[in-house]
Order: sequence, then structure tokens, then C-alpha cells
Amino acid sequence: MRNLILNADDYGLTPGVSQGIRYAFTSGALSSTTAMMNLPGTASDVDLAKRDAPGLPIGIHLCLTVGSPITPPEKIPTLVDGEGRFPSRTEFLERLDSVSPEEVGREFRAQIEALLALDKSPDHLDSHHFVSYLTPRILEQTLHLAEEYQLGIRPPVGCDSAISDLFTGLPETVTAFLDREADAMIRRSPVRTVDRLYITFYDKTATLKNLLKILNVLPDGWNEIMCHPGLADAALRKISDYAEERGYELSLLSESDLPGMLVSRGIHLGGYAQLNV
Repeated sequence: MRNLILNADDYGLTPGVSQGIRYAFTSGALSSTTAMMNLPGTASDVDLAKRDAPGLPIGIHLCLTVGSPITPPEKIPTLVDGEGRFPSRTEFLERLDSVSPEEVGREFRAQIEALLALDKSPDHLDSHHFVSYLTPRILEQTLHLAEEYQLGIRPPVGCDSAISDLFTGLPETVTAFLDREADAMIRRSPVRTVDRLYITFYDKTATLKNLLKILNVLPDGWNEIMCHPGLADAALRKISDYAEERGYELSLLSESDLPGMLVSRGIHLGGYAQLNV
């Protein structure tokens, strides 16, 4: 059986991103999303999903590099700057050696509980900028929470490209851990994950040609394609250099008869809730 999870990251990043994800689910073949629960507008966006995109599975896009924490800053001092906000990705990597894994676990738990408080059961876990996989101890915290809450987790390694290819400036120790050890840690655990993750549907390779290339060779088992659709609203253009590209992803996912393409190739769309334990 060839199974596919098509997951949209960054739900709640801006109203336009969330609106685009809801549209991709209701009109296309998007099968799930993951929400940035620490951002101020995400709770209302989750409520909108219940109304406008009923049935949309929503997981947690664990975040340590955008916005402010849910946990009081004084309880997670190694994760915040002087104003009590999360640092940028670059700054987070620079201070990675001093980050407390226990504080990471505390904040990740708060983000999971924030979705539960909205009467919405989390679908699975992944993370913004892959922060949940960067060190063995941070990944241990993530796996502990995934097991406790009985949630699936995205693998850290793309079968079509290394995570380090997406991000510049990764310390050598982080690159080595991501490329050689992180995936094995997850697969040794009892936590559910997919057989393969595809990460190259992004930026200049977020094209119909590349998507069909992936679908045409999709193996049996469970596969996930990571994507980032959304409407490029003013709020997104202000904070991200990946804005108009989200609109292109959205149009491709919602207007290219993707459901028909999946059916014709014998690919079944599903979600993390369907993975075998």
C-alpha cells in the first residue's frame, strides 16, 4: 500500500498562511497541518479550522525560534532573550550549547497543552526549523512527550535530501547528529513515524514537475511530503522571505487536480493517526 501524508507546516504564522492551509485542505489534497501554538493568533485560527475546515488534523509545530514562549520566561531562561522572546534561528544555534533540554521539554509540553486546551487533540509533532532534533538531549525530550501523549513524530532526515541542505550555518556537531544518529533514535523508540520524509518540495523545487517526480516513485509504506502553502498577506511579507512562494505552493496544491493524480497512481492519502503503533 502506497500511503502519503501531505503536511503543511506553520499554521498560525499569519492569518493568510492559516487561511491558505485551510483552503488547501478543503479544495485540494492536503492531509494535515502543524500549528505554532506559541503565536498570538493561532488559537483563533484553530477555531476557524473547526468551522471552515472540519476534519483537518492539526499537530504541533514545536517552536523555539519565533515569537514568545507560552511558559513564563523566568522559568526557561536559556531559551529566551533579554525581552523574554525566542531568539532567531541563527541566535538559537549560536547558544545551542547552553540551552537546557529540561527547559525545552517544559516549553514543548506547554505548546502541546495549548492545543488540548482548545478541545483539539494533537495529530502529531514536528518542529519549526527542526529545533526538536538538534541535539540528543533535546530529541530525548521530544520523544518522551510524543510517547506520553501518544503522538506520532516526523523523522528528522529527508530521504531526498539532508536537513542540513535546507539550512546554512548548522554547527558540525548538529549536522553529524542529524545525518547519522537522530533518525535511528526515533526508530529505536516506540514512537510512531513515517517510513520516509520528502523535504525537497520547497522554494525553487516546489513545482508540479518535482511533485510528480516524487509521486511517480513513491514506495510502499508511509511517506510524508513537507509543504508550506499559504496566502502571502502583509503580515507574512513583513516577517518572512518565503512569502510569495507560499502562494505558489497553495495554487499548485489546490488547483492541479492533485487528488486525481494520487488516485491514478494508487496512492492513498492519510495521516499520522493511521500509522501502526
